[in-house]
Amino acid sequence: MREAGHGEKPVTLLYITGYNYSGSTLLAFLINAHPLMASTGEICGPANFTEQSQCSCGAALHACPAYREIEERVSHPLFELDRFKFGHRLLSIPPTLRQRLLFGSLRNTPAETLRDWAREHLPWARAVAWEKRAVYAGFVKAVAGLFGAGIVADSSKNPMNIPFLTGADGIRLSVIHLVRHPAACVFSAINRSPHGVAAAAAYWARNFKTVERVLARAPRADWMRLRYEDVCVEPEAACRALCEWIGVPFDPAMLRFRQADHHIYGNPMRLTDVAEIRLDTRWHAGLSEEQLRLVESITGSLAQRCGYRFDPTRPVCP
Repeated sequence: MREAGHGEKPVTLLYITGYNYSGSTLLAFLINAHPLMASTGEICGPANFTEQSQCSCGAALHACPAYREIEERVSHPLFELDRFKFGHRLLSIPPTLRQRLLFGSLRNTPAETLRDWAREHLPWARAVAWEKRAVYAGFVKAVAGLFGAGIVADSSKNPMNIPFLTGADGIRLSVIHLVRHPAACVFSAINRSPHGVAAAAAYWARNFKTVERVLARAPRADWMRLRYEDVCVEPEAACRALCEWIGVPFDPAMLRFRQADHHIYGNPMRLTDVAEIRLDTRWHAGLSEEQLRLVESITGSLAQRCGYRFDPTRPVCP
């Protein structure tokens, strides 16, 4: 993937992609506890940024000293905390046809390759893309500078940001494909959203295929797949594998992540003080046998690539 310009020391961006409810907030905490890495969680920000939106430090985002400093360092009119929105949420896809064509999934590699070329060569499209990347890259560099880190993690997850961010100046992009058993994701989805079992399973499968399609265009050395279950069951081994891949020494501070100073936006776990890393297995009893079979029929062949079974007594291969 694209390196920074000549003479500029790049910031390594660890972009965490995958399905919702896959443990990305936990991974952001683990990464941020490493002295050479930093994370503010979902850089693309909350979907509904209000005065009550909270940083993991407990302060409202617009009042958090760290986010205030980041805003000052970014110094861009599209990033204004006082307006209760993340201006760099530009990376999300607004509901207009033009924006979806420019930045959304077209569910087809040749079409997306052609679109990405057009986005970089058509003057009007290039101007829109340049501004989006400038704000995002400014945020990443601000986080790196504020926390003295050469590596910054973003848990925003949208796979369509990956080819787009490859063109960000001063950023070296590396991708973590974080996966979790589809039945576990479906169980979380049906309990936290209006999705039914079939719709949630279909979205897991579609997201997995999109991530694979996007990563097929990237050098294999620039991405790794990490299972949520491995992070929870063997956190030290998972953290060591991550550190080895990214090229930094493992630090035991990652396992004492609650002792670090965090300014993370993500799921509600960011506002708790739970320090124990515990595998969530509620789906074992929470999904009926019929629901489990339905999830398997939709996701089974993809889940097998990650070593997942649909037997609650032995759901994960070593």
